[in-house]
Amino acid sequence: MQREVIDRFARGELSQKEAQLEIEHFWAGALRRAVIDGDIEAGSLMAGQSVGFVTRAQSTAEILGELVGQALAVLAARRDRAPARVAAAFSQP
Repeated sequence: MQREVIDRFARGELSQKEAQLEIEHFWAGALRRAVIDGDIEAGSLMAGQSVGFVTRAQSTAEILGELVGQALAVLAARRDRAPARVAAAFSQP
């Protein structure tokens, strides 16, 4: 898609501003397809600031295990700080 827009710009069919707008619309749509629609094959996923937080290679199981462990720790801390009636609701199956 980008190559096609560049070629159209080079042939004079699009102004620079029009070409930029077409590419921006494509990428905004691609992000929506991936993030909102869940179509990661036709969509575009963003990688940016969060990449700096990666400190080592991990399997999906390890990452999910860490996330679940962190979530459980937060829930437990909230339960411990909650009034008795709220804490009772947390402990019921």
